Amino acid sequence: MREKYACSLLGSADCITHVHALLRTLIATRDVGQNADGKSQACNVVSEENQDNLLDLVIKGTEISITDWFFRIKLIDCISHFIYLFPDVAQDMTGHLLNMLHDTDYRVRLYLARKIVVLFQTWEGHNELFHDVRSNIGVKLVQFSKEFPVKSREVLAVGQQSVPVIETVLITLAHLSVHSEEVEVECAFMISAVAAIEPSQRELAYALFDSISRKLSYPSRSKYLDQLMGPILFRWVACEVSLVSLIEVQQMFGFNLAKPKDFIEHICPWLLPFLILRGDAADLNWISKVLLQPLSAVIKGYFVPIFGLCIAARCGTGPEKDLAETVLYESLLQLGEISEFERDDLIRKHMVSIVGFLLSVSSTACQPEFPYFSREIIAFSIKTVVDGFVDTTDDDLADTVVIDKINIFRADRVFKFLLAIHQQVTDAGHPRHMSHRLCAIEVLIDVLGHRVVHYSTCFYIICIVGNYIWRHPLQGQCCNILSKLLAAFNANSSTETVAVLGMQLQLLVPKLVTCCLPNDKGGHANGDSSKVLSLLRQLTVDAEPLLYDYIRDLEPLPGLDCLKDIQVFQASLSDSYAPRDQFLKFVNRAPHLPPELFLLSLRTHHKKLLLGEIICRGDVSVGNVDTVSCWRSDPDVVSAVWTLVDLCSSSSVANEASSVLADFISRAGISDAHQVIFHVPNLTQKHSLQLQSGCTSKEDKLCSDYSISVDILDGLLKLLKTYLSDKSVEIIDVTSRTLRGILSTSKGLNSLQCLDSLDRSLLMVHSRGINNQLVEQTLLGMDKYSSVSLEDSDIWQTDGRPYEQWLCTLVSSLICHCNDIILRLCRSLVFLKVEAAELLLASALVNIAGNMDSNNSICGLISSKVEKIIFSDSNHSMKSVKLFLDALNVIRSFYVTEKARDPPSNTLKQSAHKSHLDGRSARSKSRSPAATPSSSWKKVYWLSVDYLVAARAAKRCSCDFATLMYVELWCEEQFNQLALGPPDFSQQESLPPHIGLLVAAFTHINEPDSIYGITLANEITSQIIRYEHERDWSSALEYYDLLVRSTPKENHGNFDGTMLTGPSDVSSKAQEKTLNWKTHKGLMRSLQKTGCSHVLDFYSQGLTNQNACLQQDSEFIDIQYEAAWRAGNWDFSFFIPYSSQASSRSRNYCLFNESLHSCLRALENGDFEQFHGKLSHSKMDLVLALSNASKESTKYIHSTVLKLQMLDHLSMVWELRWKLGLNQTPKTYVGTEEFSLVPAVPTSNQLELLNKEWNFIMCQTERNLDIFEPFLAFRRALLKILGCGEHLVEHLFQSASALRKGLRFSLAAASLYELKDLCCHRDQQTVPNNYFLSKLEEAKLLRAQGQHDMAIGLGKYILQNHTDKKDISDVYRLVGKWLAETRSSK
Repeated sequence: MREKYACSLLGSADCITHVHALLRTLIATRDVGQNADGKSQACNVVSEENQDNLLDLVIKGTEISITDWFFRIKLIDCISHFIYLFPDVAQDMTGHLLNMLHDTDYRVRLYLARKIVVLFQTWEGHNELFHDVRSNIGVKLVQFSKEFPVKSREVLAVGQQSVPVIETVLITLAHLSVHSEEVEVECAFMISAVAAIEPSQRELAYALFDSISRKLSYPSRSKYLDQLMGPILFRWVACEVSLVSLIEVQQMFGFNLAKPKDFIEHICPWLLPFLILRGDAADLNWISKVLLQPLSAVIKGYFVPIFGLCIAARCGTGPEKDLAETVLYESLLQLGEISEFERDDLIRKHMVSIVGFLLSVSSTACQPEFPYFSREIIAFSIKTVVDGFVDTTDDDLADTVVIDKINIFRADRVFKFLLAIHQQVTDAGHPRHMSHRLCAIEVLIDVLGHRVVHYSTCFYIICIVGNYIWRHPLQGQCCNILSKLLAAFNANSSTETVAVLGMQLQLLVPKLVTCCLPNDKGGHANGDSSKVLSLLRQLTVDAEPLLYDYIRDLEPLPGLDCLKDIQVFQASLSDSYAPRDQFLKFVNRAPHLPPELFLLSLRTHHKKLLLGEIICRGDVSVGNVDTVSCWRSDPDVVSAVWTLVDLCSSSSVANEASSVLADFISRAGISDAHQVIFHVPNLTQKHSLQLQSGCTSKEDKLCSDYSISVDILDGLLKLLKTYLSDKSVEIIDVTSRTLRGILSTSKGLNSLQCLDSLDRSLLMVHSRGINNQLVEQTLLGMDKYSSVSLEDSDIWQTDGRPYEQWLCTLVSSLICHCNDIILRLCRSLVFLKVEAAELLLASALVNIAGNMDSNNSICGLISSKVEKIIFSDSNHSMKSVKLFLDALNVIRSFYVTEKARDPPSNTLKQSAHKSHLDGRSARSKSRSPAATPSSSWKKVYWLSVDYLVAARAAKRCSCDFATLMYVELWCEEQFNQLALGPPDFSQQESLPPHIGLLVAAFTHINEPDSIYGITLANEITSQIIRYEHERDWSSALEYYDLLVRSTPKENHGNFDGTMLTGPSDVSSKAQEKTLNWKTHKGLMRSLQKTGCSHVLDFYSQGLTNQNACLQQDSEFIDIQYEAAWRAGNWDFSFFIPYSSQASSRSRNYCLFNESLHSCLRALENGDFEQFHGKLSHSKMDLVLALSNASKESTKYIHSTVLKLQMLDHLSMVWELRWKLGLNQTPKTYVGTEEFSLVPAVPTSNQLELLNKEWNFIMCQTERNLDIFEPFLAFRRALLKILGCGEHLVEHLFQSASALRKGLRFSLAAASLYELKDLCCHRDQQTVPNNYFLSKLEEAKLLRAQGQHDMAIGLGKYILQNHTDKKDISDVYRLVGKWLAETRSSK
């Protein structure tokens, strides 16, 4: 029946339509996946018999005469689909597809040009396939072949050919070059030759090369053609294409407006050797005329590529061998007009360059085409050049290690070879080209032999290979290179080499493990990991025992099946390490781990954290925070956690890592709740800044050294060491040149002693001793990094460009005005690396400030830019402000040190005044032995920036102590003494600027008494500040109400007492310009602090109805959400308009209380996605905020840590409510993904871990109720959602006691009222004890409020009615004490 139906279709074009539809369906089936044998699913769907039937249908379709071009395109699809699906039976279809290259319709040929690549995607033998394609193109083109090349004159002899056919041929060649590496060069050459011969096709050729370069990941066609330049020019010469036409198409190679001379100079390293080998004297003379030099001079100028290519050809086995030998012994001497002695002298002179060139022409191809050669031939060529011309047999090719008596492969030269290779690999944009460039490393390893184990050499090789091993096409080659390197270490095993290899394991193993991680798409590894796993086993399981100590220190491997044996082996070595020790080692390695492995390892340690294996809790019942908190019992862990906080802020996986790191911060908690400055134990600063005195004599000690300090230089060398492993070859090159300059100075060489022996040997490669000439040459090389004038305001502006670009450009320009040699040597480095710019900014300003011979205009220029731009309120880059504040503080330290050495009578103002009276210039003062640079400064930090401007900038960054210092300096400058000035009793309600700054600073630090010394006037704002400081919220509420009633439309801009604390306060400034929302918010805060939640609810709704814009005010929103979750109000309907605008909301609107409210509501309802989405996002925001917070903002940091502890409790509670069974605890249920549809009420046993964390937090923070009170309210809401009535009663009792002790009487009374209400509704057996305990707490509260008689009366009532005699003694003691204090006998 099928055959009958098929025969009925064969007479029409509908046959092609049906076959086309069927094959498309099979294609879709094939794309679903492949079987275990590698065959497509379609092979199982279609039997062999039906495959034959399909083949007959497609063949008969080709026999149908179709006039419509669209149906012929469908036929092309049918043939290509069939070849794609059934390659085993489709060989005969190739001819039908190639015949359609002659189709009369341009559209058909164009479509076929795109589809013909299926032949190269399906079968191997691309050269044979390409020969078939060339035989069917229908036009004669220039082609290269070892046997029968088609030369240029043959094509020109044919005359004019069909332009449309040539165009479709060019497009076909372009597609083939993209999909086949074997024919890529020939296709590119044929396109180039057509462009040279046919001017009308040049625009198409340029466009095609543009397209090819984009598909192969090249930025431009010139970069792409540079990779093929050698083979193309070789074919150009071999096919005798005119060199004049080559210049005519120089635009194709990226030389659009260049002179012919420039283009010829660019291609001469390739072109000259080819012409000399062919003996083409005419073209050589023509090149000589273009270059305007004698031919002999041209030969000598390009001696390296000529000799290098010829020596490689002579050592090879190709047809060019005899020609190359003739050139080396005859032609080169004749054309260059040199003798054999001069030739040998040129070889010795350019030996290093010749070796570098030979490395660049190595290839991974099985049979490389000239001008590239196999790895063995290049290695033998290098040995021949370096060790001398000697006759060798073919057996000598196996031994390629050079003897190197002339020390060509010195460690610093090997570094330059590797640097050049790295640059070539970087320039190659596609793996097919990268592979050939990486081959040079294999050659270098073969040539070096035992020298490859030098620390600098193996370090750089591993860095280069590690950058590309993740690429699947290069993975096998990279593993081969590393295996060779490992074999070299095994063959030269010693204590020193084991130490070198052991250090490299920390760099190499994480990169190899990353290759084994499953990708995001299919869940499989990034490539064929068999070689990677083999290499990993060589480095771990099969390693020699001397490496076991280094393997033990590696980061624990992820739990992958393929790594199981390695993981078990490493775990057996690491048994002596506790999880805590493993975590500390992970933190030390974290900066050097790949981002993916860093995140995976962090999650692994996170699981151990949740099991209590990293941070162990002490006995909370002891009540001593020193034994409970790890801040004193285990400070190393605390330091490690906060090191990760700083690290996460700059990591590429910061978002994912921050949500995990949040639990580490919450478990570590806080130290002293009343500490003034947040100090992390054992945490070293990133860059220590200390004043250095570089002089030794007594007279010279009066003068400070304003050059770069020893500490900064030590940090700089360590930073440069890390840059030597950077992914960017430009960074490594600049780092190497910077190191060469620095280590050519005595100061730089002396600083090497701060490094260990291995790091010192790594950097010493770049030093040849003290060399002033090299320093000058290095400084001249900085000219290419052109500086921007400091007068240009754009260089100071931070808005509109990345922070890194802004800082690097600015510091580079500042260094131009420095006279310190080392700083000037770092100019190119700071232009590229922001870490170096951050490190050297202060040193650059110090050096400029210390130059007494410099013009004062530079001080005025920098001062005006810093004051008007950096410290301006319009500058929203707090990082830039903080950076300059730190720099000013460093400059100030120089002033303080010099003034401490001067006589006491010398003050800053007297020195400046005397300078003006005497009229002495800075230059004349510098001649005086007692004169110092700071003696002419108008400010303590050199810059003429007003102290109040600096104080406001410090306040914006939450640098509270810097704010206090600069305000004090301003007061001393204004009032000639350290005083605040007379009190202001005017009608102005706003605080004076300096008083406002002091108030803002003191309200943010844990200093209890300073507020009273600065609020000396009787303004309402001053009164409110004092009331808030004394926690007298009722009085504060009265004054806020007075402000709202009296000046409802006035904006008290200087009043900052009620703003949310923290470095990133967010408020709606647009609304504050028309209405004093700060006053309203202060009133709402006071209502909340006094416990008036019902009044607060109605007040906020009234404000919302009055002005709908309030729904976009972030602080107002935050207050509302906090009030909502405190009251258990999960229906927040009047904020729906705000929530519905989530797409237009900025990230600043995602406030903590909004997220907390959402999490609690999701916990109540069991909304898994909402809960974990909000929880992770809130954790991420808080951790990133901590990483950017000033360590002076102790209150903000403590409150943020408490917020993270709230979120940690939420995570545990979700496990309790929605996941755990009746007999399970969180400790045994970590990491589960199961989910129960029915909420569970946790048992006391299940709440044990939660209560332990709660008691830990209470022990840490109970002495600071401002921090502790929000957690009390949060835990109350949490226990109510869980339905744990018994624990809620206990918590309310604890809350009432804590709030009473903190003088928050209204909130304590509210807790007692709720407690009594709960007791009245509980079982009668439990009512008496809880009820009378609450009565006793109520009596204590009455006593604290001053109602002594009522408290005593309530105590007597308890004595008369309390039936449980267990606690009756406490009641007698209290009542007796109160009676004695009141001297009453009642």
